[in-house]
Amino acid sequence: MQEVSTLHPTRRGQPSPFERWLRRRLRRRLYMMMPYAGVTPDNPVFAYDARRLPTNEALQAQMMRWGMGTAAAVIALWTIAALALVMARSLGFGAWESVYELLVLGMGVGFLDKLVLDFIAVLSSVNLISDDFRQGRWDLLALSNVSMRQVVEARFAVAQVRTWRTVAAVSGFRFGVWLALLLHVLVLPLFLPSRMGVPNPLGTLAENWTEAFVLLTFVFCYGLFGWVIVLEPRWRMRALAMGGLAVSTLNSGSGGSLFSAFGVVLGVWVVQIVVAVFSGCALFFGGFSFLGPDVWWMIGIGFSIFFLGMGVVIYGAYDNLTTMWRDNALRRLIRLGGAL
Repeated sequence: MQEVSTLHPTRRGQPSPFERWLRRRLRRRLYMMMPYAGVTPDNPVFAYDARRLPTNEALQAQMMRWGMGTAAAVIALWTIAALALVMARSLGFGAWESVYELLVLGMGVGFLDKLVLDFIAVLSSVNLISDDFRQGRWDLLALSNVSMRQVVEARFAVAQVRTWRTVAAVSGFRFGVWLALLLHVLVLPLFLPSRMGVPNPLGTLAENWTEAFVLLTFVFCYGLFGWVIVLEPRWRMRALAMGGLAVSTLNSGSGGSLFSAFGVVLGVWVVQIVVAVFSGCALFFGGFSFLGPDVWWMIGIGFSIFFLGMGVVIYGAYDNLTTMWRDNALRRLIRLGGAL
């Protein structure tokens, strides 16, 4: 009978070093997206709050369920519309532009989530610290000599958990519409030899490498656009949740808190308008720099740079708002007798 050595087990089925490194990186990036990522392990306030909160694994499952579920619903609706479109084209009818316009409209509707997400994010945190004042817990926190930074970061995590399902659903909807647009433009033409008199854009790529490079450039540009629109709700939610915490430290009545919360939302909208105007001016005046003999691939590169810069600017604007409101909350709590 052949003996099997246990000293040198077979590597069949074991991940390679690159696969293990990639999995660690992905798990690390996924953890950094969670609400608990910014909480220090020895935070006593969060240790108390965590007894009533879902675990990190439960939040990840919640993100996948709400985010991917919403995206799958959008893709399912697009699939039904695409099948109807293929059948209509086989019967001599054309509906390409109507479906495309419907997807663009869906992308525009996705940007109107601020009417729901912004107010949910603020209202989820506007009473977190003021409840400590009203219920008599503030004196205990001040006497326990707990750092106010730990109080703020614990309450900030609680506010994010309360808004997590909404953020996941909004990001999932945007991702679904983004993917449906990509499939509509690149995959559906494979089943439609001609759409509204326009030839298939994938038909001559193997014969013309210039067109292939142009297509890859625009796909990369569209990927950067998707990165910005899918992650933007989370960046915005963090800023609004911290703004609600800053309002919560005012210890005002319910009417004053709601008025101040609306001021936080209005401040974020003003920042969004400024970023939109700045981005529009940069796109208008900088677009002429990328016009040349090979105009299409130059435009693709220009849009890639634009969306990358836009993502950096949007993230920086929300991060600065978060830092500003965190500092305001800390100053007020320390002024009320809290520890540094």
